Amino acid sequence: MPRPVFDSYHSTGDLYAEHAHIRYNTPHHLVSSWIHRGQISMASDGARDLRQRGIAAAKAGQRDEARALLQQSIRIEPNNEAAWLWLASVARDAEERRFCLEKLLEINPNNEHALKALGGAPSEPGLRRISDTKRQSSSSQVPVVPQQPQAQSGTAAAPGVPIPTPEKISEAQKQVDALLRELPVTPAAPVKYVRKTRRRAGESDIVVYRAYLGIGIGAVVALFLIGFIVLITTNDDAAEIVFGSSATPSRTPTITWTPTPGVTPTPSPQPDEPATATPLIDPNITPANIVSLPRATPFDPPLLDRVLNDAANVLYQGEARAALPTFAAAREQAAESGLFDPIPYYYEALALAENGQGERAIPILEEAEDQVATSSNVRGDQAIIDAAYAQVYFSLGQEAVEAGDPGRAEQNFLLMDERANAAIETSEELAAPYLLIARRYEIGRNYADAINILDQGLRVLELRGNAELLAERAAIYYEMASNGQAEYGQVDYAAYLVLYVDPTNERAHLLRIQSAFDQENAGEAVIRVQDYLLVYPGSRLGYRLLGDAFRLVGDDNLAEEAYTRGLSSPDTSSATFDLYASRGDLYLDQGRCGLAQSDFTDALGIQESATVRISRMEAAFCAGANSVAERDADALIGQAGTDLWRVQVVQARILIDESPQSASAMDQAASLLESARATAPTSERSQISEYLAFAYLGSGSYESALNEVDTAINSGDSPSRRLIRGRILEARNQDDAAILEYEWALTLCEIFPYSGRPEIESRLNDLRGDT
Repeated sequence: MPRPVFDSYHSTGDLYAEHAHIRYNTPHHLVSSWIHRGQISMASDGARDLRQRGIAAAKAGQRDEARALLQQSIRIEPNNEAAWLWLASVARDAEERRFCLEKLLEINPNNEHALKALGGAPSEPGLRRISDTKRQSSSSQVPVVPQQPQAQSGTAAAPGVPIPTPEKISEAQKQVDALLRELPVTPAAPVKYVRKTRRRAGESDIVVYRAYLGIGIGAVVALFLIGFIVLITTNDDAAEIVFGSSATPSRTPTITWTPTPGVTPTPSPQPDEPATATPLIDPNITPANIVSLPRATPFDPPLLDRVLNDAANVLYQGEARAALPTFAAAREQAAESGLFDPIPYYYEALALAENGQGERAIPILEEAEDQVATSSNVRGDQAIIDAAYAQVYFSLGQEAVEAGDPGRAEQNFLLMDERANAAIETSEELAAPYLLIARRYEIGRNYADAINILDQGLRVLELRGNAELLAERAAIYYEMASNGQAEYGQVDYAAYLVLYVDPTNERAHLLRIQSAFDQENAGEAVIRVQDYLLVYPGSRLGYRLLGDAFRLVGDDNLAEEAYTRGLSSPDTSSATFDLYASRGDLYLDQGRCGLAQSDFTDALGIQESATVRISRMEAAFCAGANSVAERDADALIGQAGTDLWRVQVVQARILIDESPQSASAMDQAASLLESARATAPTSERSQISEYLAFAYLGSGSYESALNEVDTAINSGDSPSRRLIRGRILEARNQDDAAILEYEWALTLCEIFPYSGRPEIESRLNDLRGDT
């Protein structure tokens, strides 16, 4: 039996059942059973997520991982053209690639990419297209007339057109030759040239017509000239117009506007919004090609070796430890060959620095610097070594800053500046030195110098479209705008330049979105988040930002829909955590406390957060789950920080709700509320005063309770505060005054819906003596 075409695809038998049927002549009912056992899921969001991850892996050069992810995506969504096309790009061999392209043509016979790829792909013996196989199987049901065998030489031909024998053809040829020899040969007559004696037909008539036409035109011109001469000789005005001098224009004074007293001038119409200027782009910057994906912006020195390129991709994904052995082996191999290559030294030093082992990178770079004199490109290789030194010293400086050692940090940053400037002087085409110096200035909040060094790099012809430098400049402008040192318009323009070069740059998209949020420009925030989701479809971060943007607009329904779409396939990532927390905040603001508590619980199941636990405590208290709220409050003591007042308020309200008749419990609640009010924001203090009035009422301190509720009412009136004031007056036996408070509370209920209205009506009826 021949080897299967796709041994690695046996786990996805439902996708390749038809191919297996063709290769092994498997009965159709067995193929159908395989397909039914596949249990293909129709969760389109899961397929899209797998497909995006597979495409990202394919771009990163991880072919095996990309193949596995794309296969899973196809199992869920077998008719997706993009998945089959990307799967063809990471196929193991030509046979596997042809299969994927043919499947793509079955889905869309007009797919241009597949048609071009199959048109240029070599045909291997024994490999047949599935479509051809299907045509053969369908045409096998039509009877075929067998082809008649050709007549052998010297035998009678089959009935039809008579075919002469070779002997007859030879005899006829001889007769034709004899006839040709007998024909007389007539010599050709000589050519004699004579002069033309007459005109061609009609030539005389056209000559006469042209003569008449010329005479007519001349007569008209002559008449015009005669009339003109007569006019100027008999009419002085006409002569003045023709021969007289032109009058010199004189200045005419303009009437000056003088306002009339008592009359208000009509204002000129002004546009509602100023016109937006079109961004100007440096013509030397090459825009992104909409047809093909943008190439990665060069930042570190280029890698021509595929193994080293794969290791660099692993390094950029944060797996420095996994990439180190590859770079170390490449460096040792280069040293043994006797040919100096600075690239392995550079990337090994970079991986060590990323792994927190920058000190180990210094001896490796010293070894490279000793050998650079033997290089055929001393200046270029020295610049790469200097850039590697700068990377390592910058990493060591950052570690010193985090460790609280400013002296050591400054020393490393100075060494970084020295090496980075040396690299720029030697070879200005490297982008890394400019970026490192800019980040050094950014750490010291010296934003102007950071912008200047980036602009210096962007003036280099090879770096004018460098997305890394442009994105760093946009980020610095955002920091400046946040501190009031720049306009948000500069942030938007800088981010626009990044997307002009690379529309897939995530950092630039997020900067534009955050700029819109900071300016509270709700409509622009929605548009920019939607642009981000076009480039990163299915992004959980994108859906969370979209929900936040809709909340800024004021449309909670669309915000809830965006959060819910982002949670369609939850995982344990930080983006899912943020989605649960954001939707929980929305539910809590809407008073849907049970749903809010559930979302906060799911968020805490992913990662611990004091802020989310405080929110769950408040949601649990609102939902009546006082035991959960008490546990969260106890856990938050010592962790709440500046939000401790929120914990104290919830603890006090639990005491007020559960022990309203206990004077000691009310005193404890009052103590908690007094402490909370001292640290709470000003906007929350009136609400805390209302809770204090409850506590003092329960403890019998009526005068203090009355003072607190009056303080709350002065900040804003409400039915609940009038109810508390009425209860305090009733407890002090001031029934008439209490009746007035209850009546006023009912009036406010007509404006502000209040769930305690039945209690107000009941107390009012009791005081009036109504039944």
